[in-house]
Amino acid sequence: MMRLGINWLVEKMPSVQEMIERLQKKRAELIKEAVRLESAIDALRSTAYLFGEDVDAASAMVEDEFKIDVGIDTGTRSSTVLQPEDVARLARRTLIENGRPAKRGALVRLMESKGIPLTGVDKAKNLGTILWRFNNLFVNLDGFGYWPRDMKYSEIYDPENPPDGIKYDASGS
Repeated sequence: MMRLGINWLVEKMPSVQEMIERLQKKRAELIKEAVRLESAIDALRSTAYLFGEDVDAASAMVEDEFKIDVGIDTGTRSSTVLQPEDVARLARRTLIENGRPAKRGALVRLMESKGIPLTGVDKAKNLGTILWRFNNLFVNLDGFGYWPRDMKYSEIYDPENPPDGIKYDASGS
């Protein structure tokens, strides 16, 4: 009897292995779908923020769509990766809404709290690089952080008469 059990098990092993492989394939497909949906959500949140729409309402709309196949084609490039000019535009808007300058790390936290996806191992450094490249849009006020170049900030910065303390590099943190 024991022999019959082992033979039966040996005969069934290929089907068990096939089942494992099918389940692993299905798991990989579900992970890919979850990543695609997360990308769609992040893209929608960024778009809603960029155009001043209600992010919560936009998110709720996407979440309602989860009940069915959303069918969003995000293409080959991840939707969570914003172009540098979009990051600069969103950083400017965030600073204006915040009402005061912010250093790189603080600005990363402010932007992420608004659902703006930032990438990289060192997000503050990446953001600083973008702001440095867009130094025609931003100034780094010594001791205060980044601020839109064309906007006055209190008595500290006047775009018509910038002080000597204006830095054009992204070394502030």
